Amino acid sequence: MSSTSLGLSRRIQRGEATPYLFRKALLLWLIVGWFGALVLPWYQAYDGFWSFIWIEDGWPLDDEYAPGILQIFMQDRWWLLPLLICIGLPIICLGWKRDDPRLANHLMGCGGFGLCWILLQGFIIGLRGWNSEALQLMLGSPGPSQEGMGYGALLVASCLLFLFTQGWSLRGGVQGDGFVTGSIGMNVLLVLLFIFYPVVKILFSALLNEEGSLAPILFVQKLTSERIWQLNCFNTGLSCGVAWNSLYLAILVGITTTLLGLAFALLLTRTSTPGKKNLSSYNSSTNNYSPFCYWVRNNTAIRALRGCKFSDRLGLWNSPFSLDLRSARCLVCSNDGLHSNCFSGTDWSC
Repeated sequence: MSSTSLGLSRRIQRGEATPYLFRKALLLWLIVGWFGALVLPWYQAYDGFWSFIWIEDGWPLDDEYAPGILQIFMQDRWWLLPLLICIGLPIICLGWKRDDPRLANHLMGCGGFGLCWILLQGFIIGLRGWNSEALQLMLGSPGPSQEGMGYGALLVASCLLFLFTQGWSLRGGVQGDGFVTGSIGMNVLLVLLFIFYPVVKILFSALLNEEGSLAPILFVQKLTSERIWQLNCFNTGLSCGVAWNSLYLAILVGITTTLLGLAFALLLTRTSTPGKKNLSSYNSSTNNYSPFCYWVRNNTAIRALRGCKFSDRLGLWNSPFSLDLRSARCLVCSNDGLHSNCFSGTDWSC
């Protein structure tokens, strides 16, 4: 690796080469969010998400296809206004430095509140007004109505998610890697919306009877039904219960993925297949330990160890349950992550 690229890598880890790229990415996602709020229909078209009939069917002034900004001021859907505020306040962050302590809190606050608000208003307000009978009784009216979210809401939600994950990375999440924090945030949100929420809703509906009242006895009857636990597949031509079918699929998936992982591991360690370095997580165009070294160098807990003195008499180095930090010290110092006198005052030596 050339000295220039190595120097750039270390500058990136210290936050000296990233302000421009970070500001550029922040500006891009703010443009995406505002494009969704000002241009695209906020609500889903009646004939499906992938239908583009709205382009020639009254957009953008029609109440069904109007963008978010017009839904607020022309259709009196005032509950959408906080979302525009949440993607508007981060504009001032474009003039802040990346190491400004206000930046992380500002982005996390706007992104987190906006995500919670867009989910809350979506669950509370439905096609027939308030989705909660308690709100109808409390407010004395069926309440406003709205359709499902469309293109505009999707882009605004994506922008809010990016703001939150970037704020999280600035506060040290995943060693400050904005791409990884964004990927984690996106996957967590998708799992919550499309897996966790439907499963919880189905399980909760099992506790209700046809009138919508709680019926725990009926739930026990459904849970112990023969359709779930029957074993007819062993002695007849009928199928087994859904519980055993699910267990069979889970075991099959576990075995298959384990064998697949084993195959890739053997491919990387026992063969000389061309291009296998591209599959290895240890291969990198930069110093493999520079993110770790940067974290150790700036971590208060590690700095506190500088004045500690340990010896072999305490059994710390010979215990199988201990962590030999002397090796870590040699590793980090050898990669210029720490100064050579990082652990001055200790009896650690390489």
